[in-house]
Amino acid sequence: MRKKNSIKNILTSIIPYFIITLMSIFRVRLFLHSLGEEIYSTNQVFNQIFSYLSLIDGGIGCLIVQKYYKLFIDKDKDEINYTYSKSKKTMNYVSLIIFLIGFSLSFFIKFFVNNSLSSRYLQFVFILYLTRSIIEYLFISPRFVIQADQKLYKINIILNIYQVVEMAIEMYLLSKKVDYAIILIFTTMIRTLAYICCNRTVFKEYPWLKKVKIKPKDRFCDVGYMFWHKISGTIKMNTDIIILSITQSPLVVTIYSSYNYIIKCLSQIVYLLSTSISSSAGNVFYKENEKKKSEVFDKINITFLYLSAVITVILCIEYDDFITIWIGNKYIMGKFSKVILCITLFQTVASRSLILAYETMGKYKETKWIVAAEAIINLVLSIILVKPFGMFGVILATAISGIVSIVVLPKYIYTNIFNQGYKKYLFQYSFVFLITIGIMIAYEVLRNRFVFNITILSFALSAIINSMIIVIFITIIFMIVFKEFRDLLKSYVFAFKEKKRKWDI
Repeated sequence: MRKKNSIKNILTSIIPYFIITLMSIFRVRLFLHSLGEEIYSTNQVFNQIFSYLSLIDGGIGCLIVQKYYKLFIDKDKDEINYTYSKSKKTMNYVSLIIFLIGFSLSFFIKFFVNNSLSSRYLQFVFILYLTRSIIEYLFISPRFVIQADQKLYKINIILNIYQVVEMAIEMYLLSKKVDYAIILIFTTMIRTLAYICCNRTVFKEYPWLKKVKIKPKDRFCDVGYMFWHKISGTIKMNTDIIILSITQSPLVVTIYSSYNYIIKCLSQIVYLLSTSISSSAGNVFYKENEKKKSEVFDKINITFLYLSAVITVILCIEYDDFITIWIGNKYIMGKFSKVILCITLFQTVASRSLILAYETMGKYKETKWIVAAEAIINLVLSIILVKPFGMFGVILATAISGIVSIVVLPKYIYTNIFNQGYKKYLFQYSFVFLITIGIMIAYEVLRNRFVFNITILSFALSAIINSMIIVIFITIIFMIVFKEFRDLLKSYVFAFKEKKRKWDI
């Protein structure tokens, strides 16, 4: 049942996301060419500012879901209702605080952007952006319940359909060069409707789920430790554009945002994969013995290492060509900056297994200093390096700070959660990283020998052929080197044969 629910969660998350990502790529192009670099870069700054405002929630969503894991194993409906009521009250409070702080900040929003837009207009659209962003807090509590019960797929379809509709309407308005404020109003209305429909599905699935009276001062434990993780992640992922926006031109912000947009899309796919299996992993980690937990985690870890290699190599090879076709060669980034940016993607994807482990086990207190050190290093280095090196310095700072997760975090995960040494992980990570870098360099050398005009057709053919070669090559390497990968493939082959046998019957 765990595997079945995980597959359903994955399919209903990732397949629609590919459609949404494809639409969003066209949306960015429309956004840039219809409303211009100033509005586009301003929208990116708003996004990062809200990421800091969302620190107020302390990342409590992950903590709430983790609390539900054991409650569903015990089938304790009374405690689930109590936790749900407490989470709803908490999220309502969080949304109010974020709005009040954001509204106050809107009077100073002009200081965060370097463009010719008026202060009054910037304040108005920021308040609209803020309103659209905090609506989710008011409706998200029922979603925690169904996610922890491994049935996220039942609402994924609803959310994704509405997201496609939202994006289609936004793209239409952009094509007509409608004002940014009007676009924000329309998308806010669509999101609200989506969340209402989503919650109706949850209550239909759990008719016994309801609000109950909670103790006045009863709060979720470990929220303070979650805050460390939330602020650390926000500093690492949402500092670069703000620093570049203050110190560099809108063109530089647009170049970085365009490349980083692709990174975020790919990272989101990996995050959705991780979220889709997190409830099943949590069920294993709480329910099974030590040997079973280690075996499951080893397979999860090798999966994300495999994905990190494949995604990073393909991206590095096709990055510049895609940007050229997408928004124009005016926005091409330097080769060294591109390679370092790809390395940060490798780090992000590869570390998802470690993050999944400590999140499902609720080990926020024990890992807070690790993620905090990474964030502080990133922030300090970004500020130091942006002046002499500009955009490259900011990208380099992020990559350097990621070394903390490579060296320190796995030691804690393997030693304290799975009671085993972590040298195997370091070998696996180092081997995959070197293979990835080696393939990237080899392809770059070969590509420099061939110069051709880039068209949509040539890009599509190149991307398909290169992707097939890379997937086959890396798959063969993993099958030869890693037993966990071979076991993983065997399990899926066996599951497919069993399914086929049932169909034949």
